[in-house]
Amino acid sequence: MHTNGPAGARRMPGWLLLLLALPLLACAACASAGASADTPSLRGEWRPVGSDAAAWQSFEPALRARIPRGEHGAEIRLSPRAAAREGGEWVLVVHTGPLDRFRWVGADGREVEAGLADVRRPGWIGHGRIGVPLASPPDPDTAVTLTLLPQTAIGGTLAFSLERRDVFLAEEVRWVALISVCLALLAGMALVALVFAVRLRDATFVWYAVYLASYAVIQLLQTGYAASPLGWSLLLEAPRAWGRSAVAVSIVMIVLFLVRFGELRRFAPRTVRPLHAYAAAVAAASLLGWMPIEAVQAASRAAINPLLILGGPLLLGVALRAWWRGSRYAGVFVVGWTPLLLVTVAGSLQLFGLFPGWMDEGQAPMLAAAFEALVLSAGLADRIALVRRDRDIARAQADIDPLTGVLNRRAFDVRLRRLCQVAAPRQLAVLYCDLDHFKRLNDTHGHAAGDQALRSVAMALVEELRPGDVIGRMGGEEFVIVLPECDEAVAHAVASRLCERVRVLGRPPRFGPQQLTISIGVAAGACQGTAAELLDRADRALYAAKRGGRDRVVVDR
Repeated sequence: MHTNGPAGARRMPGWLLLLLALPLLACAACASAGASADTPSLRGEWRPVGSDAAAWQSFEPALRARIPRGEHGAEIRLSPRAAAREGGEWVLVVHTGPLDRFRWVGADGREVEAGLADVRRPGWIGHGRIGVPLASPPDPDTAVTLTLLPQTAIGGTLAFSLERRDVFLAEEVRWVALISVCLALLAGMALVALVFAVRLRDATFVWYAVYLASYAVIQLLQTGYAASPLGWSLLLEAPRAWGRSAVAVSIVMIVLFLVRFGELRRFAPRTVRPLHAYAAAVAAASLLGWMPIEAVQAASRAAINPLLILGGPLLLGVALRAWWRGSRYAGVFVVGWTPLLLVTVAGSLQLFGLFPGWMDEGQAPMLAAAFEALVLSAGLADRIALVRRDRDIARAQADIDPLTGVLNRRAFDVRLRRLCQVAAPRQLAVLYCDLDHFKRLNDTHGHAAGDQALRSVAMALVEELRPGDVIGRMGGEEFVIVLPECDEAVAHAVASRLCERVRVLGRPPRFGPQQLTISIGVAAGACQGTAAELLDRADRALYAAKRGGRDRVVVDR
């Protein structure tokens, strides 16, 4: 049974909702970081390469924008609006995408070609952005000219700024440290998820681990971290292919994960097929990019970004619906997914001219991904605890006799064997109990009366025992009691007290006109043999009590 409406939605722990603000604030800090007041701003112009007669077109370098590459690329000219107030070494910072490449003439007169996918970086510095060392401090009369090289992939957005070299290098250290920590977190969570997948045999953890790994690959390529500091040439030999594959795998995995983790088949069954169709569309668009036909590859490139923009809100909407209908873990997904969705969609929308002032260099997506990994891992841990609790409850229920509430025969045998192993050669007593003339009670007053008598007697026996004593129903009207650390005399006294308790409980007319009594056989001593031998001794004593007239205690000596 689940709860519809707001009551179901309020199942999310409040502390988890508060965590949602943390990555948003961190991402806002990344977005608001900019040049200091003492840093000169830039004036920018561009024109197509090979069109010397074409007029220069101005643009605002401080804002992210798409500059048309043309068939031969674009020529970009940048100059400061004012002279720098401080001397020293300065760097022209190029905020660029992972696949864009630039060419310029360095201070030594040599031509330099740069891109974030370069493992070796002679003539430039930077992680997540390109740093072009300037020969002299910024001056309005001195322009820097760069050539943006053509490419077949969809060009990303560009922005340019000036920074002192020491400030630039300090930010580089912070950037590498932040991205390293986030990637290590993703890798660690993925490995933990795989361990749980093997231990619990639950595919949910597999989907989650593969999703984290594929998203980490995306960020390794997007930020240039795979090139420097890692120097992973395998990824860099075919970055587009790896990127397309990682995007497709991450989308398929997160869809499969949400379906299982959010229990969509239970709480939002009508959303499962649309989600699967969306995942199939992303996978198909990615596979088309592998075909050796330029028109098909162009269609694949054109479809990926709109699909990604559509997919984020789609997954969030589905998770919100399932959460609203009572899925606790869909709510966990919403909290973890929302920051990553916002930064991913915002980055994609920059291609269409929105959020031009956001300079990110991959920090916000990595922070959001790390936050998501922590939240979803916490949700998975909570799910493991819930599964273990349900398993323990099921195991306990499997050990309990449903009618009387005491141990059933199987569970009692296990407990007796353990007690014998622990107690040997210490004292242990077994009381074998049987209700007298119980068949006559069932035949005369019906099974409902017999069941009530069994429940009442079982409760009375339990109330007379110590917390460490063990009682089980062997079947029918037979009960067996184990008294650890109990000798023969004490066991006889306990059995006599139980007989008296049942005698008082069974006075007519509670269970009919006949007096209800119990016979008990007692066996005590060091448990040097098997548990079955000790039980057989108590059973022989019980039969002696029956033959002796019932309603009595007999000790096997």
